[in-house]
Amino acid sequence: MTSAWKNLLAHIPVIEAGKIQGFAGMIILLLVFSIGSGDALAADEKTDAQKSLERRQKVELLSFFLKDPSEAEVPTTPMSVELYNKAVGHMRKSEYDLAKDALLEAIALDEENALAYELLGDIEYLQQNMASAKENYQVAYNLQPSKDLKEKISKLRKETKIERSLSTYREKNFIIKYHDSEQNYEGFELRELLRNVYRDISEDFAYYFNHKVVVLLYDYADYRKISEAPHWVAGFYDGKVRMPINARGYTDTQLRALTAHEVTHAFVAAMSEMKAPIWIHEGLAQYEENKVKPLDMSVFESAVSSGRLFPLMQIMSQGSVMQLRDPVSVTLFYRQVFHLISFLEDRYGMFRIKKILEAFAAGKNSDEAIRSVLRISVDRLEREWKETL
Repeated sequence: MTSAWKNLLAHIPVIEAGKIQGFAGMIILLLVFSIGSGDALAADEKTDAQKSLERRQKVELLSFFLKDPSEAEVPTTPMSVELYNKAVGHMRKSEYDLAKDALLEAIALDEENALAYELLGDIEYLQQNMASAKENYQVAYNLQPSKDLKEKISKLRKETKIERSLSTYREKNFIIKYHDSEQNYEGFELRELLRNVYRDISEDFAYYFNHKVVVLLYDYADYRKISEAPHWVAGFYDGKVRMPINARGYTDTQLRALTAHEVTHAFVAAMSEMKAPIWIHEGLAQYEENKVKPLDMSVFESAVSSGRLFPLMQIMSQGSVMQLRDPVSVTLFYRQVFHLISFLEDRYGMFRIKKILEAFAAGKNSDEAIRSVLRISVDRLEREWKETL
């Protein structure tokens, strides 16, 4: 399960930037598109940190123009903003080291760039550098307090307290932290599990990580505290894979199936630069899970026979999906998107599905992505899919 509605990566702002260009130092104001929505942020949607940064760079630019050329200092805030925007682009591609380099340069140019400190905190958090993440979040909060930052700091403290008791095992593609007090699994066993899952999924997608994914395997009680999700949510992905490792009655097959599901979310996030909607996230995650342990399709089959399937435009609408609350409707959504992905893979191949993810990365919505890759409308896709039921 992907917790997109509460994901710290759900929206990283890109702000309007002033840029120094050319040998003459000509200043060109650039409107940089907003990653996450595909559009520039409306004024009422901007955070206080964004507004503050944009105000400061405008003051510097005006001062640069109004002063005598011999006295004018090159504005550093616009350059800091541009480096921050560059870091956001690297962040979306999971190029964490490049993003950190750009952010450190941005901070060197403007020590009051709260957004740069916050994004640096996000990257450190995703790399499991909790102390550094906390330090950067705190600096950002001191510069520009916000509810979101307060929640990030509180969440980090809570997780750090629980994760102190976890053992760590590092692997080429993963940072594994696991609960081993009951000796259910050894680090090398979890490493082999993740290696095998990674191999299978990477072969399906013809895609390989350029970063390490953090996998957190909790004691069941700690998992419940961390997830704050309904009891039927077995695991989730929010930039990190989080699962219980020793739930009562949990079999090795169930653990492998759940691992395949959650690790798939990491692949989908990377391939779509964190812009894939829930329907394709969950459809692909179940597609890989089903290879390990066949899914129970009874709710879906009942909906087919009674004509209660969700229209495709509804399940592709992020807002509609997030309004689902009762377990039966949620299960139907999950199984319906799984069946749809299975149909797409059978009819068009995984290569086309990967192209759809790349279309999301380019900023297209579901309708635009399907039209550009499959050359059909969502309505026609729905008709073709239903003919197979």
